[in-house]
Amino acid sequence: MSATTTSTGRQDAKERVCGTGMISRPRFSPGLLLLDDDLTAGVEYTRQLSRLLFRHLFGCGVVCGLKVTARHERHGDCLHVDVDAGLALDCEGDPVHVPHPQRLTVRRECGEPLPRELWVLLRRTQQDCVPRGLACPPEDGGSDSVATRLRDGYEIALLNERPKESCGCPELAEPVGGGSTASPRLDEGASTVGGAGVEEHVAPRDSAPGPKLMTETDRKACYEDHVAGTCAGCCAQRGWLILAKVFFHTDDKLYVRHGVRRFVRPALLADPLFADIPPP
Repeated sequence: MSATTTSTGRQDAKERVCGTGMISRPRFSPGLLLLDDDLTAGVEYTRQLSRLLFRHLFGCGVVCGLKVTARHERHGDCLHVDVDAGLALDCEGDPVHVPHPQRLTVRRECGEPLPRELWVLLRRTQQDCVPRGLACPPEDGGSDSVATRLRDGYEIALLNERPKESCGCPELAEPVGGGSTASPRLDEGASTVGGAGVEEHVAPRDSAPGPKLMTETDRKACYEDHVAGTCAGCCAQRGWLILAKVFFHTDDKLYVRHGVRRFVRPALLADPLFADIPPP
């Protein structure tokens, strides 16, 4: 697009492209008869605005909490997976709040062994609530009451395979030939608890065979689109949020790997002007 400047200082564009966004807000006037869509639009505007900003500023992932621990109870031959309370952002920019710790249990059934690996997943749900009767029920025999609230909820699930449509980081590759990142022994982080005839193997939190720290290459693979500022990477994936991977390694011990989740908590930076004032 090019422009020329007139004698009055005003620029006349020779070419323009105009359009509209996806968000609109209601505008009320005196004497205007309001409909239910007008009142709903006032609520939807703030929600759509926050979703747009959260989705593109942070993307999807875990904001805080939601740590996963696992315990194998050999006596009952079951696997307990605990998820701490926390907050996440889903792929639409909506918050997913888990206010209390939750436990999921997988039991051995029909002689089948416990799964060798499980993916711990989270997604947002919503449900209608607070029904209220209509002043003018429909004449076609429809319901004479409607829900007046939408309550946000959550769903935590364990799947045997990683979903294709999910928000998370690529799984870090294990080092070839073992080395210093070999599996920790029980006395190095895991523990065995239980009473008579009951043995439980508690997986050490944030421990797993393989590299402990995310390298620059791994970080680039997970956050490349976000760092580059491309909008497609912020909202392309939909569905589940990955919290962790729980698995039995070749040593038949239980491990939890959090490196597969995407962490989007904002970082607090030091004031760059703090060093300008010399100490007294």
